[in-house]
Amino acid sequence: MVAEAAYYYCRDCRYCRQGFYNLCIRKKSLGYWFDGAFEAYTIAEEANVHLLPDEIDFVSGAMLEPLACCTHAVYDCCHIEAGDVVLVSGPGAIGLIAAQIAKAEGAEVVITGTAADKERLEKARELGIHHAVDIQEEDIKEFIDALTDGYGADVVLECSGSEPGIQSGLELIKKRGYYCQIGLTGKPITFDIEQICYKEIHFSGSMASTYLNWEKGIKLVRQGLVRLSPLLTHRMKLEEWEKAFQMFRRKEGIKLFLDTVQN
Repeated sequence: MVAEAAYYYCRDCRYCRQGFYNLCIRKKSLGYWFDGAFEAYTIAEEANVHLLPDEIDFVSGAMLEPLACCTHAVYDCCHIEAGDVVLVSGPGAIGLIAAQIAKAEGAEVVITGTAADKERLEKARELGIHHAVDIQEEDIKEFIDALTDGYGADVVLECSGSEPGIQSGLELIKKRGYYCQIGLTGKPITFDIEQICYKEIHFSGSMASTYLNWEKGIKLVRQGLVRLSPLLTHRMKLEEWEKAFQMFRRKEGIKLFLDTVQN
């Protein structure tokens, strides 16, 4: 079994009644309002628990939460059709998952990073993503223009949360394209909002997930359309949490696991 990060939601507000309890005005999450995220055991509401099929191992099961966030972004917040060119900015775990979902929908996927993302871009290639581009080595605008006859990407999934990534995504998307901001910036930033007006961009943010997003993610993994276990690069003891956080800040590895059980 695997539990959602949503620990409590009221089921009574307008958003809950519409099925978007990820936006509940009284929502509380595990690991923030309630303890247990870094413990051997925790308590979860039965309604927020999903059974893992036999085909899904525990490593993949532990990554269903970021997968559910990505299925929410792709299926609820934007629109991808077969044949679309989808630009994924940021090749971290979220970007690599989002890229696989876009590919599963029949899109031609371009994922971008910098020299610091060499390992992550190589992982994208291993996962079958069509184009993994180091923007410090290649002109990404020329690359996207060549793929789209100069029109721009049909969809941008911005997963880096960086100001340059956001600016670039707005520049590279086509008119009336779909842009979804998945990565969080962690601070206020400046970007050219007039691009949204001039291009009539469908611009959306994405926050967390709902029960159906989890079920969709489970199906994608069962069908082999999304692979999660290859994203695990380091498995460490829970007591090594500080080291793991420092590695994350230095962009070492992709997905780091803190485990109470060491084989």
